[in-house]
Amino acid sequence: MSKYIRENIKMIIVMTALVVLTLALVGSNEILAKNLPSISEYHVIQCNIEDETYAYGYTGKEINPKISRVVLADAEGNVQVFYGDDISSVQYLNNTKVGSVDAKITFAGYQDSLLAKDVFTIVPEAVSKFEVTPESREEIKLTWEKVENADGYHVYRSINGTEEYQLLGTVASEEELVYSDKDMHYHALFYYYVSAFVELDGEVYEGIASEVVVQATPLETPRITSLKSVTHTSVLVQWGQVDGATGYQVYRSESKKGEFKKIAEIEDGTKTSYTDSKGECGKEYFYYITARQTIDEQHVFGEASVVMSVTCAPNIGTLSGSVTGGTKVTLKWKATTGAQGYELYKSVGNASSFQLVKKIEKNDEISWSEEGLEKTKSYYYRVRAYCVVGEKVIYGSYSNSYCKHAMIDYNYTPGSSLDFLRQYVGVKYFYGGTSPTAGWDCSGFTQWVYKNYFGMTIGRTAASQYNGGTAISLTDRASWKPGDLLLYRSNNGKGSIGHVAIYLGGGEIIHAIIPKTMIHSVDRYETMDSNTLVAVRRYLP
Repeated sequence: MSKYIRENIKMIIVMTALVVLTLALVGSNEILAKNLPSISEYHVIQCNIEDETYAYGYTGKEINPKISRVVLADAEGNVQVFYGDDISSVQYLNNTKVGSVDAKITFAGYQDSLLAKDVFTIVPEAVSKFEVTPESREEIKLTWEKVENADGYHVYRSINGTEEYQLLGTVASEEELVYSDKDMHYHALFYYYVSAFVELDGEVYEGIASEVVVQATPLETPRITSLKSVTHTSVLVQWGQVDGATGYQVYRSESKKGEFKKIAEIEDGTKTSYTDSKGECGKEYFYYITARQTIDEQHVFGEASVVMSVTCAPNIGTLSGSVTGGTKVTLKWKATTGAQGYELYKSVGNASSFQLVKKIEKNDEISWSEEGLEKTKSYYYRVRAYCVVGEKVIYGSYSNSYCKHAMIDYNYTPGSSLDFLRQYVGVKYFYGGTSPTAGWDCSGFTQWVYKNYFGMTIGRTAASQYNGGTAISLTDRASWKPGDLLLYRSNNGKGSIGHVAIYLGGGEIIHAIIPKTMIHSVDRYETMDSNTLVAVRRYLP
C-alpha cells in the first residue's frame, strides 16, 4: 500500500512541474510577442497568389488561395519581400461573395499584421452551354445558360480571329439568354464569347469568359433547279447561284439514305451546273449540293440542299415537224444515244390527253408521218425514247410538244371581218419565227397571215412592211379597215420601226408580242410599252 502512495506522490510532483513549466512558457511567449518589432511602418505594394489566379468564379463558399509572395515598402522607399514560408497567417475578408477580396497578413518575426487590398476578385462564374447558330444570311443567333446572381451579360466578337475582341452588345438581364448579331458580311469568320457581369457599388465585375465559338458568315442554302437525265449514262445537275459563294460541291448516292460521296468540286462561284457522266442506264441516283466560301485560304461550307433523284434514261432532243396541205404532219428528231426505240403520242384538240399512236423499235428510225388529218382541228405530238435493261423497260422524258394548228379555209372578201384570226391567240412568240407551229415574231405573223389568207407576199420585217402598201391617215381612225397594218417606232417614237400589228376593226389589233399572240385595243397597247404608233399601211383592196 505504501508503495502505491509513493508512486502517486511522484506522479503528482511531475504533473505539477509540467503545469508550472507550461505556464512559464506561455508567459514568456506573450512577453516575446510583445517584444517583437512592429511592421506598421510598412504597407503592401504587391501581393502574389501561388496559382496566379486573380479572378475566381463565384461559388458561395470561402475561397482561400495560398499567397506566395508579398512586397512591402515604407515611407522612405525601403522594400522588404516575404515569401510563402515567411508568412505566418492570412485572414481573407469578404471571400464568399462577388467583389474585391482583401487580406490581413501576419509575417514571421513581426507582432502585428498588414492589410493587403484587392488580393483577388470573385466574379460571376463562366457562362455554360454557349451556342452560336446561323439563323439566316443576315443574322447569327447566340444562346447560353443562366448564371446565378448575374446582373446581365456581355457579348464579345472578333473577326477572323485577328482583330481584338470588341464588346458587341450588352444583355441587361439575368433572365435574357439570347443575343442576335445582325452585323454580317461574307467571307468572314466570327469569333464569339460571352461573360456574365455584376454591378456593385458603381463598379462592374466581369465574369469568367465562356469558351470561344467560331461561326462563318452564313451562306444561303443552294437549291437544285433542274435534275435530268441527258443520256442513258449521264445526268445534268443545275442549281441557283448563291450570293457570296466561291464554289460548290456535288454529292451523289445510289439510295436516299445511303452514303453520299462527293463527285465534283466546283471552283467557280458563278458556275451553276455539272454533268455527271458516270451513270448506268436504268439506275436511280440521288444528289445534293453544298455551297462554300473561302476565308483566310480555308473553305467554309454551308448547309446541304434538298436531296433530289433521277433515273438515267435515253432522252430525246427537240421534236420538230412540218405540215403539208393542212392534212399531213411529218415529225423529225435526232437519234438518241442508248435508245433502242421510240414511242410517239398524239392528242387531238389540246395538249393534255395524249395517246400512244406509234412504237418504233429502231434507234436510227427518226421520223414519222401521219396523213388524213382534218384541217380545222389542232393536233399535238410528242415522242420519248426507251431502252431495255434486263426485263425492265426504261423510258426517257417526253420531248416538247409539236402542234399542227387548225387551218380555216377562208375566202377573204375586202372589208369583211377578220375574226377568224382570233384562233391564233396564244401562239408563242419566237424571234425570227414565221409559222404557228414553231412560233412567230410580229412581222413573221403578219407575213404568214397575208400569204396564207390573202394570197399576198409582203416584206419580212416590220421596217419593210412600213415601206410598202398605201399610207392611210394616222389620226382618222374611221378610215381604217380590217387588214390594215399598224406600224410602231421604238423608244417612244424616237427609235426604229420595231413592231407591226393587224387591225381587226372596232378599235382592236392582233399582234405577236412576248410571250404570245394577243389581242389589244389600239389605245390600251399605247400604254403598255415604249412603242409609239407612227403609220397605218393598207395592202388589201
